[in-house]
Amino acid sequence: MVTIVYDVEGWAMHQEAVGLAKALNKLGVVAKAVNQTQARQIEAEAQILFPRQMHNIKTPLRKIIAKYVSYGKYDFTQENGENFGFIACAAKSLMEEVKIKFPFKKEIYYITPAVDTSIYKPTKKDRKKLVVGFAGNEKRREKQFHLIKQVQGLTEPFVEWKMALMFENRIPIDKMPLFYEEIDLLLTMSTSEGGPLVGFEAGCCGVPAITTTKRSSLWEVIEDGVSGYKIDGEVEAVAEKILFLAKNLDCLRKVQRQCSEFFQTHLSIEAVTPLYLPLIKEAAKRRA
Repeated sequence: MVTIVYDVEGWAMHQEAVGLAKALNKLGVVAKAVNQTQARQIEAEAQILFPRQMHNIKTPLRKIIAKYVSYGKYDFTQENGENFGFIACAAKSLMEEVKIKFPFKKEIYYITPAVDTSIYKPTKKDRKKLVVGFAGNEKRREKQFHLIKQVQGLTEPFVEWKMALMFENRIPIDKMPLFYEEIDLLLTMSTSEGGPLVGFEAGCCGVPAITTTKRSSLWEVIEDGVSGYKIDGEVEAVAEKILFLAKNLDCLRKVQRQCSEFFQTHLSIEAVTPLYLPLIKEAAKRRA
């Protein structure tokens, strides 16, 4: 059996792990999404590890595919990282940092975040007034949230805003598709993120992201003006783009259609899962 270890019940990584297990089963690989407590009790033939820090793992480290999805202090511990059988990264820019951290690893694999498209589907967008959304942790990413609020101040009342926050206005994971249905654009302005996964979920729902986050998988995968918007700047430049789109909704609707097609085709669980297969097969061959 292959186990996919997620961090917190009901969070995005949990949903991705469940989707990955389902896709692997369809490909003939017996797989199961498990939490960290279960992972300490099950010795798997191979294991995909999402949590940023994990100790006392039952499965031998040589059989583990560690998926790096974040930067800096939220990353895997140096102690574990030295002994993981395989390391994969959610972003190319993150790969460069991991190579510096673990120079003895001959190969680091690039595997983007992936979305379960049976859950996140495009919906028709025909509102007359632009609605911009933000989804994230307003306390852990306080600087990003401060920038978002500045953009909000410069664009209201010309556009509407909807927030899915971790603490003030938390939306359950099963309600997030409805959140994406209610917005036209998603804004992300963090310094660095492995995903962010919300950008991929939104993309599958036909909601393009405006992002200033160069150190992220989202920045790497979208084509500016085609499947999303990349802005080399901060508050004023972002506000200017939002106000332009508010006046030119036809331009936005075209990008929404292209965005949905791109993410649904290339960044679905079904599209990304095969990238894990060679690593799973090699990990399963290794002795404990």
